[in-house]
Amino acid sequence: MRWARRSSIRDAMTAPLALTMGDPQGVGPEIAGMAWMRRSASSAPFLFIGDMQRLRAALARAGVHAPLRETDHAGAADVFATALPVAADFPPGLDAAAAT
Repeated sequence: MRWARRSSIRDAMTAPLALTMGDPQGVGPEIAGMAWMRRSASSAPFLFIGDMQRLRAALARAGVHAPLRETDHAGAADVFATALPVAADFPPGLDAAAAT
């Protein structure tokens, strides 16, 4: 039992963070793009959840030139090294949890 707990904690620490767009007129997209541009080898991977076109437009307005790649939560960590991972939908179960 003790090893299973450590394993689940380690998995949770390496799973990508999920960032939502928030207010479409807010600064969430720009912050996500700038955070990805300033990432380092030790940065925790994250996944932007929102509309790809709105993200692209917001980054262009802010002058942030981050490459974007559509993926899902499971593929986000693999994409993170070369592009900002973007998903149009929440990972399964996350939207239901956020609504409660």
